[in-house]
Amino acid sequence: MIWRIGIFALPLLAQAVRMSERVAMAMEARGLQGDAAASAKERSFYRDVSYGTLDIFIALAFPVSVFALLMIFAHP
Repeated sequence: MIWRIGIFALPLLAQAVRMSERVAMAMEARGLQGDAAASAKERSFYRDVSYGTLDIFIALAFPVSVFALLMIFAHP
């Protein structure tokens, strides 16, 4: 099963690098470079992102459920 993860790891890593390059180019195009990128006071944001109790619950429940499924299906 571990080797199956390796099959998907390299394409996912390559995709992540491509996406990060696109984000970097978009930030430069919007002027988020140099002093403007270093200081949050000079930038504007669309909205503040916050999280609530449901977000915390999902963040805790997801790894637990993945671990439980791996334990159930990994052992014959």
